[in-house]
Amino acid sequence: MAPPRVANSKKKIAMSSSSNKRKTVVGQDRLSTLPDSLIHNIFGFLDMNQVVQTSLLSKRWKSLWVSNSCVSIKYKDWRSEDRGYCVSNDFYSDDFKKYVDRVLLLRDGSNIEKFYLECGGQSDIISLEGDWENEIETDIFKTWIASVMKRNVQEVILQDMEIVPSILKLLSGQIKYLTLDKVRFRGENNELILSSNAMENLIIKECDFGYESRFTINAPNLNKLTVDGKDSSSTANSRIRICAQNLMVLLIKGSMYQDYSLENVSSLVTAFIDVYEVTGLFASHLKVDLAKQFSNLLKGLHNAKSLTLSAYSFQRFPEVPNLFDSLAAFQNLGFLKLTEWNITKYICVIAKLLEKFSNLETLVLVGNDEFVHSDSQGRGGDWGAQLSLSPCMLLHLKSVEIQHPYECGNFFKFLEFLLKNAVDLESIVMTEMTTHATEKKKLVKLGKKLQVAPKSSSKVKIFLKERN
Repeated sequence: MAPPRVANSKKKIAMSSSSNKRKTVVGQDRLSTLPDSLIHNIFGFLDMNQVVQTSLLSKRWKSLWVSNSCVSIKYKDWRSEDRGYCVSNDFYSDDFKKYVDRVLLLRDGSNIEKFYLECGGQSDIISLEGDWENEIETDIFKTWIASVMKRNVQEVILQDMEIVPSILKLLSGQIKYLTLDKVRFRGENNELILSSNAMENLIIKECDFGYESRFTINAPNLNKLTVDGKDSSSTANSRIRICAQNLMVLLIKGSMYQDYSLENVSSLVTAFIDVYEVTGLFASHLKVDLAKQFSNLLKGLHNAKSLTLSAYSFQRFPEVPNLFDSLAAFQNLGFLKLTEWNITKYICVIAKLLEKFSNLETLVLVGNDEFVHSDSQGRGGDWGAQLSLSPCMLLHLKSVEIQHPYECGNFFKFLEFLLKNAVDLESIVMTEMTTHATEKKKLVKLGKKLQVAPKSSSKVKIFLKERN
């Protein structure tokens, strides 16, 4: 056996060797060995200021930012940077413009996948102070966007800025994803047209198209469209026309435009409608037309298979049920969800809707706290006479879910009617959204009454649930 001293010597040598290896590993520049694709992926989460600053991390990174496929330029981030020298924080100064020019000019010839330009809400300044301070600004935006379009950009996000209508033509090329967020269109042209064969996803959020203008979207390959109206008099007096034969998902929310014209949307699968009347200036005379406008909007959704409606606004107008008479039958609709619903007072409107949804399989009602507790005695009258639906209208109904039910006569009559006439009904689920013991007792009481109510379906089950 070798002496212990020799063994310890070998062990020391081995440890020394291992230590040298560790020192060698620590000394390597691992940042420089990362593949370009991974580095560009990291750049995709950063603003352009931060991307340029990464040049300090590694020698090889100094030249990588010029080929970054995601260009994100945000005025607010640029303004908040401590750049160590005196520059103006005013958007109308030349500093920010020169910065954007340098970023776009110093890039190499590689393609840009995503371009995000945010100009610090200067459109809000314009709307408060009056006309555009310098008309050259619109030409600068146009030049920037034109430069990016030459790089085969696939996604463009424009936020907090004012543009001229001609920029829409630039955006109608190869772009697949476009977001216009708080964009104000400047000019006297009241006909705005966005026509694109490549666009697949379009988001319009709180944009100002101009007073009494019409915004036309002509995109045959558009798959998803989101329209979020701005609460302003301009929105209330603007119209939107949608021509998208392959549109599958439509979300319309926010303040309601004067009119929605849905043309050739035969492929529509899912629609989400959560609109309300414009408040403030001009709101008083617009309320009269809201119900008719909402009815016209529903007419364009007759091919949808799934529909979610927020009823907060339109259910307050007594003429709504009669306006539904002009709607064509929704033959394809299998799922209907009604949110912000006064489930105790406006049962008649539900009855009118069910007449149009003859193939409905799932009905979800989400009660409104304010409405439920303000009308706990059912002061809207006895709606039992309104439930005169033909039994054949409920042949396909299988599932009913009520979130935040309320124990009152009108609501019970509605559920009782469903149990009597829905021959294929499988379940009624009632979920109490509060934790009050009193509300729980009321829910249990309602459930017991339904258990003994007459039923046309032998397989129907009634479930009582509490909010998780």
